[in-house]
Amino acid sequence: GDLTILLEAPDGSTLPLVSGPGANTETGCGDSSDLGSESGDYNPTSFSTISFSSNALTDAELMGSGTGGASIICDAESCEFFPNADGLDLGSTANFSGTQISSFEELYALGSGVNGAWTLYVHDGGGGDVGVVQDFEICITYTSPTEVCGISDHTDPLEIPNGTIADCSGGIPDLSDALAVPVDVSGIPMDAPIVDIQATLGLQHTRVGELSAVLAAPDGTAIVLFANPGSNTACGNMADFGEETGNFMPIAFDTITFLDSGTNDPELMGDGLMDMDRVCPGPPCDFFPNADGTDLSMTLNFMGTQAATFAELFPQSDALNGTWTLYLYDGDMAATEVGTLEFAEVCVSHGPVPQPPGVPVCYPSDNPDFIQIPDRPVGGCVAGIADLADAAVVTTVVDGIGSAQAVTDVSVSIDIQHTWVGDLTLLLQSPNGTTLPLVHKAGADTETGCGDSSDLGSESADYNPTSFSTITFSDSGSTDAELMGDGLGGTTIICDEGPCDFFPNADGLDLSTTLNFAGIQIASFADFYPQGDGLNGTWRLFAHDGGGGDVGTIEGFEVCITTATIPGQPPVAVCRNLTVNTDCMNTVLPEDFDGGSFDPDGDMLTFSLDDPGPYPPGVTMVTLTVADGTGGTDDCTATITVVDNTTPLIECADGLTLNFNGEDFFAMEDLEKQLVPVAFDGCGGDDLTFSYEPAYITCDQVGEVIDVEITICESADPASCTSCVVPVTVDGLPCGWMTWDDHIDCPGSSADYDAPTETFLLTSADCSHLPYSPASEEYAFVKTILCGDGEIIAQVTGLNGLGKAWAGVTMRESNDPGSKKFQVMTALDYLQHRVDWRHTTDGINQSQSYSRYGQHWLRIVRTGSIFQAFTSYNGVTWGVPVNTQVIPMNECLEVGLVVTNVPYATNVTASFNHVEVTPPYVPMSPRGESPETEATGVDQALSLQVFPNPTTGQFTLNLSAFLGQDAILEVMDINGQVIRRLSLGVIEHSTEQLDLFGQPAGIYVLRLRTEDGTTAVQRVILQPRP
Repeated sequence: GDLTILLEAPDGSTLPLVSGPGANTETGCGDSSDLGSESGDYNPTSFSTISFSSNALTDAELMGSGTGGASIICDAESCEFFPNADGLDLGSTANFSGTQISSFEELYALGSGVNGAWTLYVHDGGGGDVGVVQDFEICITYTSPTEVCGISDHTDPLEIPNGTIADCSGGIPDLSDALAVPVDVSGIPMDAPIVDIQATLGLQHTRVGELSAVLAAPDGTAIVLFANPGSNTACGNMADFGEETGNFMPIAFDTITFLDSGTNDPELMGDGLMDMDRVCPGPPCDFFPNADGTDLSMTLNFMGTQAATFAELFPQSDALNGTWTLYLYDGDMAATEVGTLEFAEVCVSHGPVPQPPGVPVCYPSDNPDFIQIPDRPVGGCVAGIADLADAAVVTTVVDGIGSAQAVTDVSVSIDIQHTWVGDLTLLLQSPNGTTLPLVHKAGADTETGCGDSSDLGSESADYNPTSFSTITFSDSGSTDAELMGDGLGGTTIICDEGPCDFFPNADGLDLSTTLNFAGIQIASFADFYPQGDGLNGTWRLFAHDGGGGDVGTIEGFEVCITTATIPGQPPVAVCRNLTVNTDCMNTVLPEDFDGGSFDPDGDMLTFSLDDPGPYPPGVTMVTLTVADGTGGTDDCTATITVVDNTTPLIECADGLTLNFNGEDFFAMEDLEKQLVPVAFDGCGGDDLTFSYEPAYITCDQVGEVIDVEITICESADPASCTSCVVPVTVDGLPCGWMTWDDHIDCPGSSADYDAPTETFLLTSADCSHLPYSPASEEYAFVKTILCGDGEIIAQVTGLNGLGKAWAGVTMRESNDPGSKKFQVMTALDYLQHRVDWRHTTDGINQSQSYSRYGQHWLRIVRTGSIFQAFTSYNGVTWGVPVNTQVIPMNECLEVGLVVTNVPYATNVTASFNHVEVTPPYVPMSPRGESPETEATGVDQALSLQVFPNPTTGQFTLNLSAFLGQDAILEVMDINGQVIRRLSLGVIEHSTEQLDLFGQPAGIYVLRLRTEDGTTAVQRVILQPRP
């Protein structure tokens, strides 16, 4: 009763085992019984061995109770106790700096932290009696983890790409520049607790300091294993991984392993070594991960989250099955420093999957064939088992008992066939050799001495089993195994006529004399229970035939184990990462980080954080501590990602007008400042992104008002966004039409277009050009492009201004006043019609005036170098040309509308309707779509245009959509027969002329194929010649 005994774990957790047992006695000094004995001079002559555990049945406070005096405790009573501090509080004890706990179970959470120095403190709190400690021992039962590994799948070493920058600027600018190596891991059971992760690499590189390695789990969470070791120099340490030949071929690799418990810092990898010295010529080469400041959030093409340790991945459990990716990045572009990867291996270790308490879990044997029970080679029966090697053995593996579970029931079921049950002895053996005889020669007190003759299952005439009986043994069995088959006899099958569940009965069997038996014999299933999770492992069923002449077979068996949670277990903390939206700062509750924490024995949990917040935008790591109210705690780490959900502050335009002047489209992103003059992040950031719907406004929308929705997002993930709608008025000229400030030496002129009426309005500003004037050419001019043969048609419907004027259509090489040209004009009957032309650049302008009263539809047709002018009343009937000229001009011409004044008249506006250019202008798609490809699809393809169609023979192809591409043109008849194939080479001109002269009238198909696989098809109708 003088003694207080304390046990201190390596981390300082201290468990009082006993404190002054029996101290409620009259003396106040506790129980007076002895431990061990001593001589008259106080020297010990014997020692008592006392044990403390959670499973003991005796309270340590009762140690020596009822003994007293000089009685030695362990001579007369049990020496196994469960701890009882009896109110001891170490908080006021000098020189105690640890944590007081109340049970062994609280030490379980230490895991591998139980490794290290344990200390036993023995304190004597009463004077006059003395004692000695001989020694003590700690016994720890644990479950070895199961390891599953995956290794990269490649035959040859993989070359690590050289970097794209010089002199090792640090970090990983772009993950796509790294070597990416997949490693597949599988076999982690659902909900299995993860206890360790490690990665092993076989590396060769001529400068270790250039390399960075990142390992990403299947969900994208990535750990930087190392980053430019020794990077206090320009490119880190100069030592090598492995060896290479003079031509940079690897001849040896260094094997390095990374795990949280690694002994070395990778930042010191190669520290103190010289160039060409190997970092790891031999073991040990294990390192803990060290990112050395590398922030993957700054790395392009990295879409995951960054973790600092492997332990942060443990909560994912079986989600770690899948494809891991190793990234190896070379931070220097020097071609003299290169390397290769021999292999990458990822190993995940997990513990057993805890089973729900109170639920029996059965573990069947997996023997592929029936197991024959060896028959006794001679007739008659024998008692006992002479040699265990004579028995049949069937095995099964138990692997689901957790360390926090107590075993509450064990049973076994056996599928068996035998023609004389009384011959059989059945034994069940746990992994540590503890053996329970289930039955021994049932009914062996019969006259034959060979036990009951009833059968288990049935067999054919040639002794092959045709059916099996299932017999079950448990402590709660309804029938004594010794009575198996009692009252049946003969060939009666036991399980057809009587009970098949039994409690064990060894019937006097003593295995201590059995050869090849080295275990411990027990009498009931309950004797297995104290082993707890020690029952994980291989179980064996022995079947021995002690009588000759009858045979049998085992189909299989299963062991069923029921468990319950051990009271007083500490909680298990499970974290989850949080992403929250907030106004720049945020505070959350500790419970928000809970990802499924639980207490094995159902205690109420409370949660606390090492950093309660508020948290700034970005990622913050926190530690969640879970307490169960009985002193048990556990913690885990998580991250909180605070997303700034303060929407950007914006001011959008009330409206915007776009004026097309030759543009095919406007990209809204180019108009950002006009659409949104003011935009900034409400939390002070400046990284905003803009998106637009629609993203483009095209020239064929002239005349419309388009509502453009602009969405502005700040840079967080997920982003916080706001939007507005700006009405955009689409004004200006139709697709392909444009003008210049100086027109044709007529500055101040203007051109406009009224989309609803399809009317061009062209105003000349104080410009004139009389017929037959050789020089001083001045016109207002709006134009488009015509390449190759074609025509322009327009109706002049008005001339408004202070004086008289001419308006018409033109074809010319440029807007230079001296350009070659051909044009026809009308004055709406105020003056004569006129045709002007110029054969040579800067040559004399020539004119012809003629009277065509009322014919204000004008037309020019170009065929090669031949230009013809026509007039018409109605745009349908044209008659013969009013003028024809042969003028060699460029392939592509500026064609369009012109107006000029009579001298001294100003500001005359001409209106034009029914303006048509053939072939028409084909605008470029804003998304760069090309004709009929797999990427665009037929519905987005540009067409292959043909003019005229139908044709009497000659026609022109518009190839503007295929400029710069190498192409072949095929002409096929209606039956698909190719009648002409033309290699166009690289298309440099927007038109190509063909002639089907000599072919019969009908339908033909043109097919254009480019070298990139693009195909465009058009049908042509060939009419008979008149």
